[in-house]
Amino acid sequence: MERLYLGRVATAHIKRAPGLNPMIVVKPFVENDQQRVYKLHLGYENDYLGCIMFDEQGYWIYDGNELTVEESEDIARFIIYLS
Repeated sequence: MERLYLGRVATAHIKRAPGLNPMIVVKPFVENDQQRVYKLHLGYENDYLGCIMFDEQGYWIYDGNELTVEESEDIARFIIYLS
């Protein structure tokens, strides 16, 4: 089954403390045969949260310090399944 990846700028919300669901802007940055890179920003501000990189097999890694493991997993699922 071929994976679908986000191909445009989109917003996602992550769940943090009760009542806090910050908006994350996900911006496609690089896409080629070997790698897909998405930059992550808090809201429409310039608060850079890092990036998520996917390799050609679909494995991904979060490069940053601002998101928890669970939050980065949520964003990775959002990127993979939103097209």
